[in-house]
Amino acid sequence: MINKKGRTDIRNAARNVWDDIGSDIFESIKIEYELNPNISNTSAPILSSDEVSEIVLDAGRIESYLKENNEWSEGMDNMSHHEWMKLVKSAFPFDVYSL
Repeated sequence: MINKKGRTDIRNAARNVWDDIGSDIFESIKIEYELNPNISNTSAPILSSDEVSEIVLDAGRIESYLKENNEWSEGMDNMSHHEWMKLVKSAFPFDVYSL
């Protein structure tokens, strides 16, 4: 079981990972729009909070961030993907994210 501090540490780590990779993700999407003629989107790329959360989890940096900052706790080893997703998603309260 993760205590309140652990949940806060996970949310903070998720935000830090997004701060590190978010602009690169949006830049990649923008390039894909430009290179793919089948995508007719002239607006800025938009991602839902679910997509941002999944990207952050898939980046695989939360665990290393927590361990580097001595914020990893034993209960985190036994968390399911669903549990991780629920905590990470709570770090991104807005419906959509964009540049």
